[in-house]
Amino acid sequence: MVKLLARPCCLVLLSLGCGRLRFDPLAGDATGVDADDDATAVCTTVGHDEDADGIADVCDVCPHVPDPAQLDSDRDGVGDACDPEPTNKRQSFIVFATMQPTDQPFTVDPGVLGTWTQLADALHYDGKDAGTLRYDVPLGNVVLSIGFLVQGPVGPAQHQIAIFTHGSDPAFHFDELNDAGAPPGFASATYYDGLGNFSSAATAPLPAGVRAGAGTLFETAIVGTSLGLHGGWVGEPIDITGPAPNYVGGTYAQVDAKNVAMDINWICLIGW
Repeated sequence: MVKLLARPCCLVLLSLGCGRLRFDPLAGDATGVDADDDATAVCTTVGHDEDADGIADVCDVCPHVPDPAQLDSDRDGVGDACDPEPTNKRQSFIVFATMQPTDQPFTVDPGVLGTWTQLADALHYDGKDAGTLRYDVPLGNVVLSIGFLVQGPVGPAQHQIAIFTHGSDPAFHFDELNDAGAPPGFASATYYDGLGNFSSAATAPLPAGVRAGAGTLFETAIVGTSLGLHGGWVGEPIDITGPAPNYVGGTYAQVDAKNVAMDINWICLIGW
């Protein structure tokens, strides 16, 4: 029997736009059918396809990573292409949002000096000083990721794109793409102790600095264990992971764009 309620597509979420908000893992395989069922079913919903892999977002097991094969080895609803543990059935999507007007979960920090503008299929920042977005949601072990399109740095000051797992504690962890106003720059999985001190769990060079172009930024944070940064600009991949014994989770996700004119094209949170 097809388990429509366990499938994150086709009916319930259309009122929320093309994204997803806290759905349960699949009860069966990538078609949404239990493994012991004789019937087959294919999600035929036509809609927004963020990763352009031919599968509508609401039916895609990795809506932000091209995966036309739709492999989901552990059948947890998070496809192998974006599952940090593809053979361990415990991940689920917390949210995937396309940043369309009806599918944009962020609130803008009231202290922002620049302007965030809602576009038809993205959220745009004009690059004036630091623009902060916040999404309140409990976070433990998590993969937090965004897709972005940078139009260019603004001014000679520091240029930064960062994603955070935040809580009420003044200490927090974040992943950043950063430069000092000109190349070269760096990518860093970073811990701030709440007392003015920053330390990097892992770093990598960013030879072209923060520049125009499309890319992704993924943060993988494991409670008491590690912090990783993955992604980067198209053609310039970054993959670093370091120890993060002080990471305890958080209560909200944050995105910062500092002195960078850019679009946020999507956000995804996978938790366990």
